[in-house]
Amino acid sequence: KTDKLDLVISQVTPATVDLHNGDASNTTGSVAGASGKDTGLDIDVRSTKPNQAVNFPLQIDNSGVTGDNFNLGIDPAHALPAGWDVKFYVADGSGNPTGAPLTNTG
Repeated sequence: KTDKLDLVISQVTPATVDLHNGDASNTTGSVAGASGKDTGLDIDVRSTKPNQAVNFPLQIDNSGVTGDNFNLGIDPAHALPAGWDVKFYVADGSGNPTGAPLTNTG
């Protein structure tokens, strides 16, 4: 005898990760298709001189059901000017970078 069994996946829970500015606000902007905290807003705008580092506070919220891991980097379609570089760090309590640069969310 045989018994036919159909296994059906009725719902898949997607990864739910949000990269947003590092403050406590939750403002909305106007970028179509953007979602999450600080939707569609520029993270921050700052001026600097050549060879002078500038810090931009960011926060990653992972509210998925598992500990997802995402690579950190710059979209090649939005190339930086020659001589510029971006690195991601864990910040101390004052927002200053600590340790070695990060390449993923871990």
